[in-house]
Amino acid sequence: MYIKKQLEDGGNKIIWKGNVSFPEKMINIISKIDTRIYPLLKGIASYEDTYFNSQQTKDLIEELQSFKDSLTDEKDKEEIESLVKFAKDIDMQEHLVFVGD
Repeated sequence: MYIKKQLEDGGNKIIWKGNVSFPEKMINIISKIDTRIYPLLKGIASYEDTYFNSQQTKDLIEELQSFKDSLTDEKDKEEIESLVKFAKDIDMQEHLVFVGD
C-alpha cells in the first residue's frame, strides 16, 4: 500500500503531488485498533482506495500522532512519523489517498 497526494483542478483533472509507502504491517496493526479511539484510521481499507480531504486530514494527523505514541517499536513509530510529515503538506482542494492493493 502507498499513500499519495492529489489535487483536482476545476475540470476534475487530477494532478499527482507525490507519494509515500505505507507498510502492510501498519495495515495489520490498524485493523485491530479500537474504532472509538481511532475512527479515521480504522476506516482505511487495505484493498480499496481511502480518501481524506484537507479537513479530514487534520483530524487524521491527530489520530496518527496518538497512535504513534501507543506503539513500542521504534521503526513503526518512524513509519507513522513519515506519514504525518507527508500528510501535513495537504492544502485546500488536495486529498490524501491511501491506495489499496
